[in-house]
Amino acid sequence: MEPSREYMLLDRKQILYASRVRAKDKLKYYLGYQVLMEALNVVLNFTGIAEDGLTYAFEYMGLPKWLAEIAARAIVFFLL
Repeated sequence: MEPSREYMLLDRKQILYASRVRAKDKLKYYLGYQVLMEALNVVLNFTGIAEDGLTYAFEYMGLPKWLAEIAARAIVFFLL
């Protein structure tokens, strides 16, 4: 026995609503994360400290300074 067309339409509406709710929650989480990271960056120069630490670690591993700085900036950009 097949479900009625009204039931299928209602089910699709519920799925669309649920996906919108999930998208809104993800957007709120992402924006909250971005605000927190920007606040840390302004107050503590968080990004600069992370880049400096990674640059030092890469230089310690033997990378040239110019390459270590680029790699550190790329990692911080993608992770933070």
